[in-house]
Amino acid sequence: MRVASSLKTLEIQTDSCVLLSGIDFAFANCSSFSWFSDSAQTILEKEEDTMKRYKRVICALLAGVLLCGALSLAAPQEGGSPETQAEIPQLLLNPEEAVEYGMKVNDRVQLRAPDSTETTEEPDNPAEPGSGSSEQPEADEILWRSDNPDVVSVTEDGLVTALAQTETPVEVAGRRENGEVLVCRITVSGYAVTGLTLKPERSTMQVGETQTISADIEPEQAADAALTWRSADEDILTVTQDGTVTAVGEGTTDLFAEAENGLSAKCTITVSGWLLTGFSLEPSAVQLKVGETKQLAAKPQPEGAALGTLRWTSGSPSVASVAQDGTVTAKAAGTAVITAANADGKTAASTVTVTGTGTGEDKVTAITLNRKTLTLTVGGAETLKATITPKQLQNTPITWKSSNAAVARVDKNGKVTALKAGSAVVTASAGGVSAQCTVTVKKKTVSGGIPSGGTTTPTVPGNPGSISVPTGVTGVTGVTGGAGILYLPGTLIPADSVRQYTMPQYIPDTVFLTIDSDMSSNIVSILSVLESAGVRATFFVPVENLYASDDLLRHIAGDGHSIGLLLTRTQAEANPVELLNSANETLSVITGTPTRLVRIAGGSAGNLNSAAAQAIRAGGYRLWDWSTAPRSYEAAVSAINRTGSVTVRFDSSANTASVLQQLMPYMKYCGIPARGIGAGDTPICQTP
Repeated sequence: MRVASSLKTLEIQTDSCVLLSGIDFAFANCSSFSWFSDSAQTILEKEEDTMKRYKRVICALLAGVLLCGALSLAAPQEGGSPETQAEIPQLLLNPEEAVEYGMKVNDRVQLRAPDSTETTEEPDNPAEPGSGSSEQPEADEILWRSDNPDVVSVTEDGLVTALAQTETPVEVAGRRENGEVLVCRITVSGYAVTGLTLKPERSTMQVGETQTISADIEPEQAADAALTWRSADEDILTVTQDGTVTAVGEGTTDLFAEAENGLSAKCTITVSGWLLTGFSLEPSAVQLKVGETKQLAAKPQPEGAALGTLRWTSGSPSVASVAQDGTVTAKAAGTAVITAANADGKTAASTVTVTGTGTGEDKVTAITLNRKTLTLTVGGAETLKATITPKQLQNTPITWKSSNAAVARVDKNGKVTALKAGSAVVTASAGGVSAQCTVTVKKKTVSGGIPSGGTTTPTVPGNPGSISVPTGVTGVTGVTGGAGILYLPGTLIPADSVRQYTMPQYIPDTVFLTIDSDMSSNIVSILSVLESAGVRATFFVPVENLYASDDLLRHIAGDGHSIGLLLTRTQAEANPVELLNSANETLSVITGTPTRLVRIAGGSAGNLNSAAAQAIRAGGYRLWDWSTAPRSYEAAVSAINRTGSVTVRFDSSANTASVLQQLMPYMKYCGIPARGIGAGDTPICQTP
C-alpha cells in the first residue's frame, strides 16, 4: 500500500483492485508514507489473518494521518507569532511501581508506556526473503483514566492536563491489553504560564542607555513566575535576569524571555547613536582683552553623542558676556565663568580672564575701602566695600586678610565678623596694591546688667565647697551670710524676669570643661558661647594636619583656652610619642605654646594598652579621660550635681554650642566653678 506525498490519493496495490482513491486529507505539508505488501495473494492465503492485517493497515494509515497533521500544525507558519509554545514533556511510566510527578495548573504531560514489543517472539508471518519489507509487531492499546478528572484530566492517548491545584495526589492509570496497569500519581501546585507578552518602554535605544523590560504574564496567578532572559546578540544588547537591558552597540536584535514550561516571547529593539554622558567646553580657560571675542566649542562625551540644544550663561556678565552660539565678548577686567547646559541638566564650564583694554590701562593703580576704621561688638559683623582704579578694572579679584583672625575674621567678600575683644587690621589687595581698615572689637554688654555675686563659705551638709551667691536678688527666703544670700538645695534662684534655676544638692570643687574637636566650623560658635560667658575650656585637637586649621588654633589659644592633643586608638598603639612630639612642634609654631595634655578618642579604657600608656607618660605627657559626657542640658545639670572635681567631655557638634548656651548661666547663678585644664591639675585616666 502506498500513500502519495500530497495525500490526495490513497491506493492499495494488488493485482487488479483499488481500495481507496480520490480522498483529500488536506495535509499538503506531509511527507510521503508507504506501506508495501509483495502480493495480495499472500494476504488472502491465510484467512484467519485477513482481518488482523486489515486492522494493522487501517491503524497504520490513521497513525500516519495523525502524525502528518501534528507535523503540519507544529511547522512554523509564515508571518506567525514570535511566541514559542510551551513544550509538552514525555513521561515514561514503570509497570512495576507508581511514578510520582508534580505539575502546575495548565501544565500538560504526555504519558508513555514501555515498549511492549521488546520481546523476541517471532512474528506470525515473517516476511519472505528478498521482499524488502518486514512485519511490525502490533501496538498495545491502553485504556487511560483519572480518579479526579476535575483536577487532572487525561485523553485516550495519555495526554494529561492539570486543571486545578490539589493537596491530594491524583492517580492517573492506564490498563494494557495484557492486563498490566501503569500508574502515575500527580500533585498540582502553582500555576503555569499560558500567556507572555514583553513591553519595552522604548523600542529604540542609544548606546550606553538602559531600560527595564516589563512582562505581562497570564494567568494572573502566575504573575510572579520566574523568567529566563537572553539577548539574540550580546554585541548589541545585554540583559540581566531582572529584565534590565543595556545597549552596548548599534544594530537591531531580539530579546527573549522564557517561562519554566518553555513558553517564551520576544521583543525587537533597535540601537542607534550614543547616549550623552557629559561634555566639555574647549578651550577650558580663555584670556581676553576688553573688546575681544572668542567662540567656545562643546565636545560631547562619548564622541558622536548628540548634545542637543545648549543654554549658555555667564557668571559675571559685566566682565564677559556670552551669546547662545557660545561666542564670548570681553567687557571689563576680571574673571567670568561661562557655563553651557543641555536639556538633561548636564553642564560644562570655561573660565574667561579679562586682563585690560589693550591700551596700556590694564593695571590696577589704586584700591580704596569705604572704611578706614571699624568698631564692632563681639558677634557683630559688617561688610567692607573696595573700589579699584581704573574703573574698567573694577572686577579684578580682591584678596582679603585679617592680621588677627582670633579677634576679627574676614571672608572672601570683605565681610568682617567680630569674635572677641581686641583689634585687628583687615587688608584688601588687588593687582599688587592694597588698602587697610583697623577693626576694634569691644565686649558685648547685657542690657540691665547681670547681678554680681559674692562668695561665702557656709556649712551645708554634704557640701564643704563655697557657693557664689548673686547680690541684688530679694524676695527669696534664705539664710543671709557674708556678701549675699545663701540659697539652700532645692531653692529656686531667679536669674531674671523669665529664668529661674533650682539650687543643686551638691556643688563640685571644679568642673573641667573639655571639647574633643574635629576642627569644624562649629568650633567658632562654641568659642562665642564660652567668650560670652567668660569661661575657658580645653580643646583636644587631632594631631594630623594642624596647619590646615592654623587660624582656628590661633583663635582658640587667643581666647585663653588650653589645647590638648587627640590620638586615635591606632595612633596611640603605633608610635604615640613620636606623633605627639611632631604635633607639639607644629602647635608651637602656630600658637607659640606647646602642650602636654593628651586624650585618646573614645577614652583610654579598652582603646589603650598599659604599655602605650606608660610610653606616653614617659614622654612627659598627661593622659586625660573624663567623668561624664552629657548630650543635653538636663544631663549636664545632673552630671555635675556632685562634690569633688568633675571632667566634662563635649564633642564639637552644633548641639554642644546649644547645651553650653543653657549650661553657662546655670553654673554661674548656682556658683558652680568651670574652667579648662591647667598644667598642675591631676589627670583622670582609666588606664594604669
